[in-house]
Amino acid sequence: MNYLIVSFIIAGVCTFNIVRKKRLSTKFKKDEHISGKNKEEAISMLGKPNSESILADGTYLLQWYKDGDHIGIVFDNAGNFVRVASQKMKL
Repeated sequence: MNYLIVSFIIAGVCTFNIVRKKRLSTKFKKDEHISGKNKEEAISMLGKPNSESILADGTYLLQWYKDGDHIGIVFDNAGNFVRVASQKMKL
């Protein structure tokens, strides 16, 4: 009986973690307008970036990687959207 209860608890925790974990592709869709968003709005939408780089022209490249998805977005030094540098979504 106790093993059965423990099994249900473990299954519930595992299911919760799987459901709670959202892929980048569900947070960022091609038809969604990111062009009007600034750096802070993009971070609030996609979460903390995995990397942030300063490019030679002074712009910032923020990159998110998760579950085979990758998004790279360039912002100017004021934090305004410049362009989507790369986007790869795992099928």
